[in-house]
Amino acid sequence: MAALGIGAFGGYLVANDDQSEGGWLTADLVSPADQGFARDMRVHHIQAVDNAQIGIMQGWLEAWALPLNDEQPAMAWMGHSVEGLMQGIATQGEVRSISTLPVVEAENLFLQLMISHHQGGVQMATAALELAETPPVQQLAEKIIAAQTNEIAVMTALLAERGASPPDPLPDHDT
Repeated sequence: MAALGIGAFGGYLVANDDQSEGGWLTADLVSPADQGFARDMRVHHIQAVDNAQIGIMQGWLEAWALPLNDEQPAMAWMGHSVEGLMQGIATQGEVRSISTLPVVEAENLFLQLMISHHQGGVQMATAALELAETPPVQQLAEKIIAAQTNEIAVMTALLAERGASPPDPLPDHDT
């Protein structure tokens, strides 16, 4: 089996020249949930971090010969679509306000916004675990759930130490 490139994640080739387990090449071999998770989680991550996961998801879309953006509304692959911002994405006004608040208030707001952001990421990754069909997508979703759940707990504890409240949980969206 000769690899066509793009790289690997979790021991599975992202693209190869056949359809063996872990290998896929074109959009018709990848479920809408896999495609949607890769697109939407990439956008979700762009607001908060610039890390290897963004490159992994972008690599998948390129390997699948899919555009980075889609005409479908965000999160449509999860069974519900949103117009505008995905759940957990801060508005530009909220982000700007961090720089205008006193330091303690800015730090608290940052933690609250990040908790909401991570809650949205966990919801999306949970839907991907249920709906996605390719092992690397499922593995990344598991890693995101574990990491972001842990980070939510840490940030909630930091807020509690400061006497600040965490944000309300985001509403659940059944897939």
